[in-house]
Amino acid sequence: MKKQFRTLAAFLFCGLTFAACSDKENNDNDEFNTPKTYTLTINASKGENAGLSKALALDGNTLNATWKKGEVVTVYHDEDKIGELTAQSDGVNTELSGEFTGENYTPAVNDQLLLKFNTPDYTGQDGTLDYIAAHCDYATALVGIASVTNGQIIPDQNANFQNQQAIVKFTLNNNSGEALTVTSSSVTIGNNTYNFSTNEFYLAVPSGSDNIEITANDGTFNYTKTASNSFTNGNFYNANVAMTKIKLTATTTAPTANTLTFNGNQSNVAGSAQELITEGTTNGGVWQYKLGADGEYSTAIPTATNAGEYTVYYKLVGGDDYEDIEEQSFTVSIAKANGFVLLSPSSNHNTNWGKIMGNASATFSATHHGGSLTLTYDYNHLNISQSGNSFTVSKSNPNKQILSETITITSAATTNYKSAQATFTISSN
Repeated sequence: MKKQFRTLAAFLFCGLTFAACSDKENNDNDEFNTPKTYTLTINASKGENAGLSKALALDGNTLNATWKKGEVVTVYHDEDKIGELTAQSDGVNTELSGEFTGENYTPAVNDQLLLKFNTPDYTGQDGTLDYIAAHCDYATALVGIASVTNGQIIPDQNANFQNQQAIVKFTLNNNSGEALTVTSSSVTIGNNTYNFSTNEFYLAVPSGSDNIEITANDGTFNYTKTASNSFTNGNFYNANVAMTKIKLTATTTAPTANTLTFNGNQSNVAGSAQELITEGTTNGGVWQYKLGADGEYSTAIPTATNAGEYTVYYKLVGGDDYEDIEEQSFTVSIAKANGFVLLSPSSNHNTNWGKIMGNASATFSATHHGGSLTLTYDYNHLNISQSGNSFTVSKSNPNKQILSETITITSAATTNYKSAQATFTISSN
């Protein structure tokens, strides 16, 4: 009996060994492999301001974000998707639960799993919280595996989801802080541009975005603003944006130099002030002028009286609405006037000195532009005395007859006049 028992035991041992070997062979053959199913159940929270969901609402300055039953969370390991979890209830907290096979991944203790809620679509943002809730709710949580028991993955902590973008309410204002009345506005974040027709809108701003470019138009002026993305993920911001007005370029005609000559004459030897320029024109802003580098700018047209060269500076002050035109200058010349010498009596004076023996004299006066007077004549038998602008001519030799003599009176050039001459002629019949 004992021998039979030993024989049976040996037979059973060989049978078990064969079966074990056969199982190993089957495990080594993919055709017979059946991936194991794993279950992951984890408590999840979005926090007060953390993740966003379809239940997104604005309460004062607080974003209320809650889970909605049936929302799906995708699970990744090393960037590979390994399964999905489903929210089991509504509320700030929920239980996420799901099954997945170990076909491409076998869970192991200390592995890190990334849980992603939603795949955001930032491309079509329309400025409303509804769109953000429906398309841009993007939050993640990182959990580790504490143990794997009978296909049940036990996480090392609850999943606290953190939002991966900020939610920003933009309000566009002018430089005075007043609300900007716009006909159109746009915001460019990264490769996406959003167009609106209002000065207030909501946008989900993802982390790592480039600078934020904002433009607006109020029907007349364009406005712009460039801001760095300094928003922190998971926070809500009221962003009051002081927009910079893009000034218009005025349609202008620059001032020009006038062609001028000193305007003095025998009635007004000193002359009078003349406008040096023809004023510029503009449909926006004002032209301002100054005379000389040390002058002061004003809208008055520069004037000058005396002949000479003058430097006129000008610029356009655009004010709030138009671009300035930087300072420029040109030279304006006032030419000298022709001088004058007027004699009284006239320049032809019949003295009959050719027939008179003995003393004889003649007088005349000169009105002129103010230059120093000089008299020139060829005949040396004349004496000429001067008292102011009056002259007396007499014979130096009373016994000498004089048939004809010409005296040239010259008034020298001055600041404002060219030199001029007149002649006084002594003649005899």
